[in-house]
Amino acid sequence: MHTQDVTAGAKSGKADRAQREPMLGVKDIARRLLVDVRTVHRMKDDGRLPQPIKLGRMVRWCADEFEAWIAAGCPRSRNASRKERE
Repeated sequence: MHTQDVTAGAKSGKADRAQREPMLGVKDIARRLLVDVRTVHRMKDDGRLPQPIKLGRMVRWCADEFEAWIAAGCPRSRNASRKERE
């Protein structure tokens, strides 16, 4: 029984973090980057933003991770974009 609890805890790590840290939504990201909401979705899909946390249909980013991403010079979060892989 303890093993199941540990496994469940590992899987819910992002969800736990989402409950503890301030989260940014798509509109928040768009305002901070001075772009349209659709651009944020494209950037997310292309791997040009940090990996978001999905909560049901909602997409959220940890504020601290997003700020660290900006401080690091906005590096790609994945090696290749969706279009590059096709």
